[in-house]
Amino acid sequence: MRILRQLRATLTIAVGSAAIATTVWLADRAHSARSGHVLELVVVGVIAGLSLLVGTIGALMAARAHRLDRRRAHAEHGFRAAQVELAESLQISTTDGEAFALLRRHLERTIPGSAVVVLRRDGDRDCVEPATFVPDTTVLAARLGAAPSWSCLAIRLGRSHETGGTGSPLVACSLCGSSGQRSLCVPMVVTGEVVGAVLVEHREELAEVERVRIHDSVAQSAAVLVGLRNLAQAESRSAADDLTGLPNGRAVQGSLRRMMAQAGRALSSLSVVVLDVDHLRRLNEQLGYAKGDLAVVAVAATIEELLRTSDLAGRLGGGDFVLVLPDTHKDGALEVAEKLRLAITRVDVHGLDWPLSASFGVATFPDDTVDADEILQLARAACRAAKAAGRNAVEAAGTWGVDLDLDGLDS
Repeated sequence: MRILRQLRATLTIAVGSAAIATTVWLADRAHSARSGHVLELVVVGVIAGLSLLVGTIGALMAARAHRLDRRRAHAEHGFRAAQVELAESLQISTTDGEAFALLRRHLERTIPGSAVVVLRRDGDRDCVEPATFVPDTTVLAARLGAAPSWSCLAIRLGRSHETGGTGSPLVACSLCGSSGQRSLCVPMVVTGEVVGAVLVEHREELAEVERVRIHDSVAQSAAVLVGLRNLAQAESRSAADDLTGLPNGRAVQGSLRRMMAQAGRALSSLSVVVLDVDHLRRLNEQLGYAKGDLAVVAVAATIEELLRTSDLAGRLGGGDFVLVLPDTHKDGALEVAEKLRLAITRVDVHGLDWPLSASFGVATFPDDTVDADEILQLARAACRAAKAAGRNAVEAAGTWGVDLDLDGLDS
């Protein structure tokens, strides 16, 4: 396109130059004539005027083409610089959520007046969910509640899908098809797998160069986003207990330190509850470890059912569990432990003819200690005290005279 504009401007200037040369030749001929030729002079004047006009137009067209080329080159340079910035920012992202937000901001800067939503495909649940913020008042937010993957046409087809253009598509998208907005939805594809989509809503019709830039940005980001997602999944699996799916001991201790630091900044209480399934060793010896695993899984499910969403539960090993209760004083933690103790005694596990119970120990920040390691030790000691008192009981830190040991007890 650029070459055609330059050829057209050059041709116009050449025509103007040839016309000027013709005018000069005719003027010389008229001057050398013996008698005045008025008509010939008039023709010479008209040709001279037209020549000047054509030459001026040619020069203006050449200047305009040059300005357009410079403007386009400047815009392309700016986009390439923005792409480099995006790539560098993605490389230092620590979570996929941070990377999704970077992609959204990059596209909204690239396409002025646009609104971008990044959609994540959850392969385990086969659904699509927003990976970036979606206002609750929008039609898209109402439709995205656990929407199946196939509801996004770009994900289903594995190619871009546009709405709001001049023609109506034969198949409308269930998510953005009737939103009334112009939009372009581009799937994120990595090694043949569609892992999500990027929905770009825009007020004005997109230019072809803008479509290309959207596709380039999505393709550049997809591989990094998938890498971060896989890393997060691997870290999640390594921090989870294989039997119950709860966080393991290492993960709980790391979270406990962060939650205690937050409680210290907020000047609020935090309680730790350690519970141990009673007679689990005897159950394993008499009925086998498979039955013991059934008991552990049943207790874990009971814990998850009763705790608040802000609470943290994990398995330390064997029948040993820990609960972290933010914004909870000791009295509240004792109440939670007692409620859970009663719930465990009522658990009926199919295929397990064995009465279940557990012993509990409670310690509280900052009443008992301000150290994360020590608060867990105090809760363990309280649990040992409950065991020594006959099991199926709840004890609080500091309510016994000696630090008891379970070595001589059947857990």
